[in-house]
Amino acid sequence: MATQTLSGISGMLKQFYIGPIREQLNNSSVLWFRLQKNEEEVSGLDLIARIPIFHKRNQGVGFRAESGTLPTAQRRQHTQTTVGLAYLYGQIQMTGQAIKGSRNQATRFAAVVDNEIRGMIEGMKIEGNRMLWGDGSGALAKISAATGAVGAGVFFTVDSAQQLEAGMLVDTFTAKSGGTQNLASVEIDQVDRRNNKVSFVTAVTVTKDDFLFRNGSRGLYGMGIAGGIDGADSLGARRVSTLQGLARSTNIFWDANVVDNGGVLKALTLADIQTSFELGEIIGQGRCSLIITSYALRAKYLSLMVSDRRFVGSLTLDGGWSALEYSGGGEPVPWVVDYMATPNEVQFIDERTLAIYRAGDIDWMDTDGAVLRKVPNVDAYEGTAYSYINLGFSAPNKNSVLRDRN
Repeated sequence: MATQTLSGISGMLKQFYIGPIREQLNNSSVLWFRLQKNEEEVSGLDLIARIPIFHKRNQGVGFRAESGTLPTAQRRQHTQTTVGLAYLYGQIQMTGQAIKGSRNQATRFAAVVDNEIRGMIEGMKIEGNRMLWGDGSGALAKISAATGAVGAGVFFTVDSAQQLEAGMLVDTFTAKSGGTQNLASVEIDQVDRRNNKVSFVTAVTVTKDDFLFRNGSRGLYGMGIAGGIDGADSLGARRVSTLQGLARSTNIFWDANVVDNGGVLKALTLADIQTSFELGEIIGQGRCSLIITSYALRAKYLSLMVSDRRFVGSLTLDGGWSALEYSGGGEPVPWVVDYMATPNEVQFIDERTLAIYRAGDIDWMDTDGAVLRKVPNVDAYEGTAYSYINLGFSAPNKNSVLRDRN
């Protein structure tokens, strides 16, 4: 029997596990799968993509009388936005005992590594999808009920538990940025997604209206569609006031189209859907190519079609994704779901205007030549996979969001 060496282990990690990680990340969500991956435009020591934005046509045109003075020459106007990358990491660790116990057979060691790798892949792909649904702040939920001590078996209520998981370490702050930190590195015990309830492992005091963040990640997430497909709502507010360096209040072409009800839920209607579907085309000359919602709103859409005696077709997308179809004019558009989708919202996306910017594909940290490295003062070895990524937008006004619907 050949003894497994750390050098051999590193080779196995590089040769056999990068592929599966990439494959599973690419299939982690319909958004991740369908959006363009752009590496060529990311450059510089600061790893920034610079996107030129055309926002005004050449207006040097006009009708004139015979022998009249010709229109004053003008030009198209552009500006530039920047997309900085966020840094996603996945960490594995194996004890010396686990390595020692499998030293006599490569297949035994492969099983040990495989177990750790699969867990890391699962965590990274979910985290990547979590980023795509966020607003860049890293806020995962907002405490909506219960003030006081909670612990194991004692639940408090959040606005949406879709992005929370058992075992996650979280911090709480009074605001998405700034504000006061009230809790640090508290472990989630249980998550009841059906009723949006959460409990912690240890007894701590939770405060209504605090936001929950993954421990140490506040403000470090990349941008997601909750922040990119955003604009002035019916109350004049925006979730993200500055996107990719451009202030939306002074560059309203940088707003997406928001159809809302002032934060008050109302029933979804086919008229609302069609209005939102068309706005990207009316305002930004875009074309919706993907509609994405929560499961609840997809079910509501289906019930509306059935009650209106309309036929609803189904589509099978590349990658094996299944979808209902929506025919709002022209070719049918897929209506898909994601369990992390923002509740009570329907996203109408022109996929040509979004791209995942990254500084290369996922890889292992091995600049010193070894994938596995000794953990200082511990009988264990660790490895780190990483990816530098962000979601970038080139024309938010070609996209729309329908909010406050159930």
